[in-house]
Amino acid sequence: MNHLDEISDLLHVYPNFLAEEVCDEIIEYSEKRPNVFRDRSKQYVNRGIDGDVGKYYAAEISPRSLLPLWKKYFKDLKFKGFTPTEAQINKYDEGAFIPPHVDNGMAFHTVCVPLQTDSSNCLIFGDKEVYHNNININEAEKEEKIKVFKDKKGYGYHFEGMKPVHWVPPVTSKRYSLVIIF
Repeated sequence: MNHLDEISDLLHVYPNFLAEEVCDEIIEYSEKRPNVFRDRSKQYVNRGIDGDVGKYYAAEISPRSLLPLWKKYFKDLKFKGFTPTEAQINKYDEGAFIPPHVDNGMAFHTVCVPLQTDSSNCLIFGDKEVYHNNININEAEKEEKIKVFKDKKGYGYHFEGMKPVHWVPPVTSKRYSLVIIF
């Protein structure tokens, strides 16, 4: 049994999880405040399963950080009976990526939301060897080793718990996404 077989029941898609206007406003807010982002290759390093380090920036949205966004969009958000504990804006410059990893924090549910549509950028779940052996993702998906979620603005890509291995391959254009922890 491969990893995707183990986790496929934990993966769900919610079209229009966030309204397009909300996505646009979060990007606009982010671009006006580049100093709120931390370089995750240097601060709060998110190491991959095999110890490798990604290249991207993140900003926390919570009662402790970026409070205007928290109050406006996340404080009262409900998902499966839970409210978020925090959200994070991830910013990727062209070529940036996150290696295969499992999330370290405690979460019942995590929802990843692309803030733009770009079918060449994506979030992948499944067998980490696809990443490490540079296997073509289209072929790997056909062979059911991975599940690819292409960036669609406002879609919620949900996974339950902390077990699923996931990654963002090097992006082909500037990318913003949200990670919401419930």
